[in-house]
This record gives sequence, structure tokens and C-alpha cells, in this order.
Amino acid sequence: MSRTTIWNIYKTKATIHSELSNAWLSAPPLWNFLCSTYLEGKNWLQETYTSALWDLWKNSNVPVFLRCSLLMTFDKGVVLVDDLPDAAEYCRHTHHFLGNNSHWNSIAEALADIWMLHDYRLFGVGLGCTSVSDPWWGYNKNQWKELFSVIDSVNEIK
Repeated sequence: MSRTTIWNIYKTKATIHSELSNAWLSAPPLWNFLCSTYLEGKNWLQETYTSALWDLWKNSNVPVFLRCSLLMTFDKGVVLVDDLPDAAEYCRHTHHFLGNNSHWNSIAEALADIWMLHDYRLFGVGLGCTSVSDPWWGYNKNQWKELFSVIDSVNEIK
């Protein structure tokens, strides 16, 4: 069974903070909800609708906590260290909004735990939604400038 991985992202490497079994409880419940609510029930598994799903992070009609959680599922999306408390709260809201049948509360707890460590070397936290194709495996120092801040991106949309 695939896993969702919460990664510590440094400028030179990524290390696993924790893993959650059954990756179908991280991104898919969020994507299903967003598609059914904002894309007239279209199926995110059909490639023709995935770009519309990805673009929802820019839609100010979507609550900010859902947009943050959506961006966390993107490759190269990072929650910067100073943003961990806000992102943890957004993940908690997402979990409750999805009917408590997801990993989003566990993700929130992991973000809060990482914040409490005060690791001065840490750049941020990334989410690998499935171990089948995790964007953080093989991450190296040449890639860190390609990363984007999840919270900064969400805050740009009014």
C-alpha cells in the first residue's frame, strides 16, 4: 500500500519526518471534494480535468485553508518554517471540512511537531502524497531554488 510522506526540506537534502499509511487518505479526499464542489463533480482522475483542479488554488471563492492544502499536494510546494503554525491550522480545518476521513489532521500534527523542534537548518516541509511517485525522493541542493512557498502563494490571491 502506498504512503504519504512528510518531508523535512533543507537547502541540500530532504529527510523523512514521518509516513502515513494509505496515501488515498491525503490528496484524494481533498481533490474529490474540490472537484465535486467547484468543478461540477468532474473526476480528477480524468486528465482533461486535472488542470482545472490545479487552478483552484487561485480561486478566491475556495476557502484559503483548502487552497493551502491543495498547494501542499503540488510538486515543489513547501511550507516554510515560519509558516508551519498557519499551515497546521489550515490542515486541521481541511480535515474537519472533509468529514474527518483523511490524513489532514495527522499532517497538521506533524507540522506542529516540526515547528516545535526549532531546527534552524530547516528550509521548510514538503508533502509527498504517494510513495509511488514522491517528488522529494532524490531531492538535492541544485533543486531548492525551484521550490515555492505554499503560504506566500495563497496569500497573493485576494
